Amino acid sequence: MYRHQILENSHRERKEKYKMRNEKYWKNNGTSKNPLYDFTPPKFLGIDKFIFENKKNIEKIKNKDAKIEPWIKEINKLPNDLISTLTNELKYGNLITSISNTNWPHKGSIVVKLKDRFRKESKNVGSTKWRLLNDPHYCNEEISQILENIEFLLIN
Repeated sequence: MYRHQILENSHRERKEKYKMRNEKYWKNNGTSKNPLYDFTPPKFLGIDKFIFENKKNIEKIKNKDAKIEPWIKEINKLPNDLISTLTNELKYGNLITSISNTNWPHKGSIVVKLKDRFRKESKNVGSTKWRLLNDPHYCNEEISQILENIEFLLIN
């Protein structure tokens, strides 16, 4: 076997291993009816890799790629202004840590938790509302949007 074939095989194997590992990072800790997806970031990825992964996730969200990633199905239930705010946060390096559809604060609500505080540009976009809470039991900030009497939230 030639050196370039060995390198190709090695690269393919690493890619498959990463793919397999990546699937374990999103875990549904809820039920199939009311999922609660938690993200546990890999320890071996640097900030550049996270930004790269966020770019891929933005594309998945924009393409409504729920067949590949079940958590995308929950993201797609968010109102458009919140999806826009979320993708903007991902674009600048913020990280989704959980997505819940547990009917809180209202039946049908989706809550997306992000790792870092929101950028100034993400606050009060379109029909969203930003609030500073600094509640250690809940969150620091929230961005909400109401659609058809259901409140949807981004929190950190």
